[in-house]
Amino acid sequence: MIFISVVFLFYMSLAVFTENIPVSDGLGWDGQLYAQLAIDFENLITSGEVPKFKLLKIIPSAICYYALPFFGREHNFQNVILFYKGFNAISMTVAFFYWLSICKFLKFDKKQTILGTTFCFVNFIFVKYYSFYPVLTDFFAYALAMAGLYHWFKGQTIRLVIVVLLSAWTWTQLTYPLFFLLIFPYEKNIILQSCLINNILKLKLNSYVIPLLSLFIGCILTYNYWLSNESINKIYLIILESNLALGFTQ
Repeated sequence: MIFISVVFLFYMSLAVFTENIPVSDGLGWDGQLYAQLAIDFENLITSGEVPKFKLLKIIPSAICYYALPFFGREHNFQNVILFYKGFNAISMTVAFFYWLSICKFLKFDKKQTILGTTFCFVNFIFVKYYSFYPVLTDFFAYALAMAGLYHWFKGQTIRLVIVVLLSAWTWTQLTYPLFFLLIFPYEKNIILQSCLINNILKLKLNSYVIPLLSLFIGCILTYNYWLSNESINKIYLIILESNLALGFTQ
């Protein structure tokens, strides 16, 4: 716990003493909407003015909206930025804690742990970007990803379900891989998922079923973006679906 506390102080120090992105007074681009949600969450959610795609990334803004009065702070942009910096520092610390727990579970040696930590945390995003451009959902989503992976390894289904639900309203794309982790457990003795897998294996599937299934998943992704973000390149989505279908046939 002492080491984790040191990690938190490191992230918090960087968050406090580093500069903010010089766009929209430190809010950046996407951060403008997230900050508005953090200031007037309930009215904006019920107004119908928030783009549907952004409604899928509201958890951090909701936490900020309800936490600021608890800490005796007013709802304004500067307080939102300060909150997000602290929240990101906590998220990074939580992610680091789960990563070390994963290393322990997998019995990584010292070299493997150092190498994995370097790849996962010693980079621009997690040393600089989280404090330079703080009003984003990316960093909380990263903590959820680490938490989901750890709970999958440990066979903690209920906790994994909670992580999946949180990810659905934080970073929607994360929900899909976590959902597959939920279906296919790491431990073979988990009754619910094992029964599902055994029944699937009993089915006699022809060679077209898996590509069609992957295409169906691609259509769900397409619907998600096409409906909520009209500016997205539709050709890219068609390529995405084709790659999904081809990838599953390899």
